[in-house]
Amino acid sequence: MIINIYDTEKKYDIILADPAWQQTKGGKKQVRTKSSGTSLDYMTIPLDEIELILKQDARMVWNKVTGIPAAFTIRYGHEYLLYLYKGKLFPVAESERGKIHSVFTEQVKKHSKKPLESYRIINRLYPKQTKLELFARNHSEGFDCWGNEVNE
Repeated sequence: MIINIYDTEKKYDIILADPAWQQTKGGKKQVRTKSSGTSLDYMTIPLDEIELILKQDARMVWNKVTGIPAAFTIRYGHEYLLYLYKGKLFPVAESERGKIHSVFTEQVKKHSKKPLESYRIINRLYPKQTKLELFARNHSEGFDCWGNEVNE
């Protein structure tokens, strides 16, 4: 379900957020003059506007399987997924305790698209909690969603 976060009374237990941090497409490179060092192709949020007062519970590593790096650099073939909380941490489902590894592998599908496994993990750990994805691009099972790219 698509939610207008500015006009709802609904409260959520779990919020998945991947804000579009303000950045560029890497440093300017002579071999990629049209695609490097330029602004991203979507709206971003300045870092000083993203204020999170949260505690870190866990960090997972997504091995993105991005292929062979270019000859002039290394390719960061992973991303961190941070599990943060505010207030009291929800206990995970008893049936899932100790069953989920901190590293998982999934091929990148599209720039800035979250891995499907991240949704599966959250749904397995927190099957009964209400969940909202901010800055969503798609509908995901078990989550309400909000974002300017979500298709109706």
